[in-house]
Amino acid sequence: MAAMLSSRAKTGACVVALTLCATSGLFNAASGAERFSRPEFRETGYEYPRNQHPSPPRAWHEAVDAALLIAALLIAAALSLRLRSRPGIVALAFFCLAWFGFWRQGCVCPVGSVQNVVSSLAHSEFILPVGVLAFFMAPLVCALFFGRVFCSAVCPLGAVQELALVRPLAVPLWLDRPLRALPWLLLCVASLSTAIGAGFTICRLDPFVHFFRLAGSGEALLTAVAALMVSAVIGRPYCRYLCPYGALLGLLSRAARWRTAIAPDGCIRCRLCEHACPYAAILPPEPATFRDAAEHSRERRILACCLAAVPLLFAAGAAVGYAGRHALASGHPAVQLKAALARSAEKRSAAQQERCDAFYQSNGDPEALAAAVEKIYRRAAIGSAFAGGIFGLIIAVGLISITVRRKRVDYEAHSAWCFACGRCYAVCPRSRAWALRSQPAKPPAAGAAGQSTAPHK
Repeated sequence: MAAMLSSRAKTGACVVALTLCATSGLFNAASGAERFSRPEFRETGYEYPRNQHPSPPRAWHEAVDAALLIAALLIAAALSLRLRSRPGIVALAFFCLAWFGFWRQGCVCPVGSVQNVVSSLAHSEFILPVGVLAFFMAPLVCALFFGRVFCSAVCPLGAVQELALVRPLAVPLWLDRPLRALPWLLLCVASLSTAIGAGFTICRLDPFVHFFRLAGSGEALLTAVAALMVSAVIGRPYCRYLCPYGALLGLLSRAARWRTAIAPDGCIRCRLCEHACPYAAILPPEPATFRDAAEHSRERRILACCLAAVPLLFAAGAAVGYAGRHALASGHPAVQLKAALARSAEKRSAAQQERCDAFYQSNGDPEALAAAVEKIYRRAAIGSAFAGGIFGLIIAVGLISITVRRKRVDYEAHSAWCFACGRCYAVCPRSRAWALRSQPAKPPAAGAAGQSTAPHK
């Protein structure tokens, strides 16, 4: 069994886990010995199947995956910030898509590990493995230093969208800006749903997991194909408008030590990078122009209105979240069982009828079930109101950031929206000139030194 961390000790072990995950010797091997011998059926000739349950991942598998993740993050940072190589980023994306996507079938991924961390915080009986904690922490720590290099090529979800993009279409700003708040909403809903035991929302909404596993129902595979078709014309729709882990990466990337610089030695404002970026992550220059008293007063009034709207948005978000408590709690198995018991036998589906029969055969207590459901509803009401209020504050912060002007001399990549894909490097004249100067000088051809440059008579 893989090394485990209790929920009380994991806060202090976050930094240590990044070192532990790279060394396979600290992971203990799982033991498959049985406590009691199996009975023999000599008369009937029955034979036990070889594998009754899926084999858990071995300790060295987790160590290899964690080590590859950290190595891929460092390579992506070097390719994006140091070497500035778009072909290298694409090659790394192919490798990570093949390994973390198809070979490991997209699990465990840092995006889904958010739910494991929330489960360990909300439920004391849930033990968080070290490997899952490493997958959750490594991209976040890397974002504090290098920005969203995890999204550039390491994440299989981002890699498949990056490679599928053929003819990008620009999303209007009036639609792009509000949609960028949806990852925070999904993060709040998924965290709350996991905390009350209503299931893993992020995994259910993952459009590419069935594509990685090449399995699933026809509807799930059609959803994956539709997501790929949308990704062919819209730059990374899942990463920009749905990924909850991307919201955390974007927040930490704002404080990154090293960030993407489009032109390494001065911008000439040719706007080629702005047209080449399919993610609307290039910010135009914002010079400090002279503003008269009327314009300055108008901006101050707008900012004052936004600040005054902060408590209103918090209250509105809390009210909307509280109103959706029943919809949030409906995913809990106990709530679904109680709703199935309240229906008549004719209106139940086959799966619901099986659950009801199992409940009656196990002598289940309807009153205890009703009490458990009421407790779930209370937890959902408190959590949904709090999550709605937090989302209201996020919207308020977004409005305030729009009203505040920041001086920019050159075209810059947005620290939270840039995926470090390197597309701007390939079109920027200054970046291409810098790459040519960085290449070593070629030696002269053989015999060239002895040849005369004077014309022949």
